[in-house]
Amino acid sequence: MAPTIFPQELFDLIVDEVAANHNPNSRLATLKACSLASVSLSHTARRHLFSSITIQYNIVHDRRGSEKYKRVEALWNVLKRDPRLAACVRIFELELITDWTHLPDMRQSIQPRIDALVLPGILNTLTKAQQENTEDGYRGRLDTLGLGGYNCKTVSWNDFSPELRFSWQTLYASSDLKYLRVGRMRPFPSGITLRPGIQCLELGVDVIDANATVSNAASFPQVACASLRELDCILSTDTWIQTNMNSCTKVVELSASSLQTLKMQMNPYENIFPTINIGSLTALKTLTFELREVEVNDLEALFKVTEFLYRSSSNCVQEVQIDLVMQSPPNFESCDRACHILKLLDEVLSQKSFIRLQKVSFRALWTSHLHKYFPFPTPHPSSKNFLAKPLSLLHLLPLTRKKLSKSFHNSLR
Repeated sequence: MAPTIFPQELFDLIVDEVAANHNPNSRLATLKACSLASVSLSHTARRHLFSSITIQYNIVHDRRGSEKYKRVEALWNVLKRDPRLAACVRIFELELITDWTHLPDMRQSIQPRIDALVLPGILNTLTKAQQENTEDGYRGRLDTLGLGGYNCKTVSWNDFSPELRFSWQTLYASSDLKYLRVGRMRPFPSGITLRPGIQCLELGVDVIDANATVSNAASFPQVACASLRELDCILSTDTWIQTNMNSCTKVVELSASSLQTLKMQMNPYENIFPTINIGSLTALKTLTFELREVEVNDLEALFKVTEFLYRSSSNCVQEVQIDLVMQSPPNFESCDRACHILKLLDEVLSQKSFIRLQKVSFRALWTSHLHKYFPFPTPHPSSKNFLAKPLSLLHLLPLTRKKLSKSFHNSLR
């Protein structure tokens, strides 16, 4: 009797089910076991293992930098040996810190090789996978690209080696991207232009380079941001200058018919607020404000948001979210100013200006020494479970409330 031969599609379904596990630890362990179990499972398992690559250098807080560099070199060697793995990468993110003051010896012995050879080598391998078919006819499918700093405020683009910068620009140009994230980077990476296919754009920069970005907008404004669905940007004086063709304001205008989610990060020390007409964004569903470095006794940034919403109207917005990133744990009950502003905010959002509004989320967060944000109330740093049940704002603030059809609550992660 001939042995039963299972179709390859069945093995693929099994591995796909394993990959759907959202527990990262068990998911990776099981996928590794599948990749070593048999030839039938190996390719599909490795395809999932290499679908997302994030390279982080957190040298300031982690002294095991040399071990991480070895892993990066090992990754480069694996991708070179098997081009099919490079073609499997869908998400590639590079998070670097360029402050080497804590480890000057590593700058001399390791960093130049990684910066000028290994990382460009990885980027070039990914670029080749986007341009050429593998032996089995498979071509790269990179759709998400991220670049920025990790646990630091600003990264200088010019601090990277010329080889790394050129390789990054080449990879960007050769990929059919849908998601682009550029962290706090000065100046803005040259050669990065917005393209019609981008659906999600995250800009942690003060201003877009006028010589490089949105160059298509002047000639082809109808297609420059035709597919943009989500925009996450810094709110600062330079960014929102309306006369600048490359400003975030212009990006919003060019994507008025497609933009569904708009998030604006705002530093309260910036004496500016955008004159965006929210009502002109005909597809906008979610509007988010992130207010940084907020003091409980100085909530002018929140007051500006309230004023902005008072002047605005929209027939599309269904959710408004406001995040206060504070310097210390808040105690709103002891702050009359905070209670007054939040009451005004409540009344503003109760108007008929936002007729489709269904949800208002309000979160108070504060920074830790590692520049990470924890939801209110603060969990113990060693806790792995940061989830909490949503609490009504009524439990936090002694406000006189009207009977509203909307949900105004404190949404906690």
